[in-house]
Amino acid sequence: MQEFPLRHAFSHARYDFTQDLQIKQKHLVTFSVGYDMRMNIDIAIKKLIFLSVSKISLSQFSENFTILLFHYDGRTSEWDELEWSKKAIHVSAIKQTKWCVDPDSISQHLLFV
Repeated sequence: MQEFPLRHAFSHARYDFTQDLQIKQKHLVTFSVGYDMRMNIDIAIKKLIFLSVSKISLSQFSENFTILLFHYDGRTSEWDELEWSKKAIHVSAIKQTKWCVDPDSISQHLLFV
């Protein structure tokens, strides 16, 4: 996968490309989860950490990635036993299994679903 830097939507001959948007790209990882799935999700996140950014700390990982968990069982606080979970975004609504991520909220992310 190739990453392209963010640029303004317009351009002309005199446009100075050094003024392009200076937003650091992040990667978004999303899962729809239940508490019983926590060990499988933990393994998946740890593999992602190892494959993407091996030999760096978890804090450096969290600067490059945003982990978003959609909880369909309402149990979010129990996930705190996992180290990376404390830096994740938890969204919960009881009996909700369908989610929509608004494009404006993820426009600066590359997606891993």
